[in-house]
Amino acid sequence: MVEEAKGVYVVLDALDECQTRKGSPSEGLLPWITNLRLDERDLHLLVTSRPEHDIEVVLRELAKSEEDIVPIQSDLINDDIRSYVRTRMRDNGGLKRWKSRLDVLEEIETHLMEKAHGM
Repeated sequence: MVEEAKGVYVVLDALDECQTRKGSPSEGLLPWITNLRLDERDLHLLVTSRPEHDIEVVLRELAKSEEDIVPIQSDLINDDIRSYVRTRMRDNGGLKRWKSRLDVLEEIETHLMEKAHGM
């Protein structure tokens, strides 16, 4: 299908969550990506993932330069998550009874942020 089309864009989100990253090209996603031969086709690949060694190795081999790999700044992500958590806690009717207990709300926020891991 890729060989017949022109200007194909493949977007793979959360590659680190894929359970079948390894294996043969017909079974594993990373070998399949390697077999795409991006240079030989009008094929563009956008991948998002947490930093996992096996994924980094494959993607660094495919990248034409370091500029092709854009790490997302975790501080910015954490700020977005914190903002979302605060808004949800403020708007959630089930937490109204804790509005006067800022220490409890801060503890809830802290625990949620510790478990978020950038997600």
